[in-house]
Amino acid sequence: MIILPLLTQGQDNLVPNGNFEIQTSCPTGISQFFLATPWTNTGGVGSPDYHNACNTGSPSGLPHMGVPANGRGFQHAHSGDAYMGFIAFQAPNGREFLQVELINPMQAGTTYVITFYTSLADKFLYSIGTLGVLFTDTLFVHQEYSISNMDVLPTVNGQENVNYNDKENWMMFTDTFTSRFGGERFMTIGNFKQDYESDTINLGTGDRDGSYYYIDDVSVFALDSMPSGVGVSEQEAVGFDVYPNPSNGRFEVRASEPLRQEAKLIIYDTQGRALLRQQMQKGMSSTTVNTEHLAKGVYTLRLLSDDGSSGWGKVVVQ
Repeated sequence: MIILPLLTQGQDNLVPNGNFEIQTSCPTGISQFFLATPWTNTGGVGSPDYHNACNTGSPSGLPHMGVPANGRGFQHAHSGDAYMGFIAFQAPNGREFLQVELINPMQAGTTYVITFYTSLADKFLYSIGTLGVLFTDTLFVHQEYSISNMDVLPTVNGQENVNYNDKENWMMFTDTFTSRFGGERFMTIGNFKQDYESDTINLGTGDRDGSYYYIDDVSVFALDSMPSGVGVSEQEAVGFDVYPNPSNGRFEVRASEPLRQEAKLIIYDTQGRALLRQQMQKGMSSTTVNTEHLAKGVYTLRLLSDDGSSGWGKVVVQ
């Protein structure tokens, strides 16, 4: 297991405009991904959509591209007022991809943590389990909507055995990548798998074939530069560390100082469900955690004190 800080949109995020809040103008129709500069597609006919709360109607009969209500479904932004949307599966082998150039190239030997949040649009029948991210040192160009002849494997695939089937809530995609040679500058997000490999599930709700996903809060952090807290100020954060690291299932959570109040240690899965709760008494500075029963994947770790202060981390079960 590797303990990682929780990801946030912050000063060290390599993804520019990762929450899509920066725009050149309000979207008025489909395929206007380019309004959330500097995001683009891969040069093909597949064109992701930009959704923003500034679109409050459908002038001239154009599709509604608002937030939370739009022509694809209903979903509040994970943060702010905007998100992207793209087709991740549409038989036969129809795909759309989102691409952006990182603020700085990746460095050889550095481990990066990749995270974004996604939600399946209401009006689409199928969910998939094969979203991925590709990192390249040159611009990745794919000029066809179909991936029938694409011979590209994504750099990271997210958690194992996770199907992105939630239409009500945001699900977290997260994975780690250690750059071997360095120089990767471009990030491409989508489904790189053929139809038969895409782990599709017909949910029986929706009237459109295929899978269309909203995406928000994209981040890439170097492991040694990631922030230690989220949602709390620096003075409110409860610092803690983990030992041993890595671990084979049992590890010790060590607070940076004895707890001034009772606290709860909580572990969440990617859908925000609490899987484990463990009490820590006032004055304690450490506790042993057993996660041998958890499947491989990424879990969020929170230490919540009774006075409202908290600290966050991430557990990657390998």
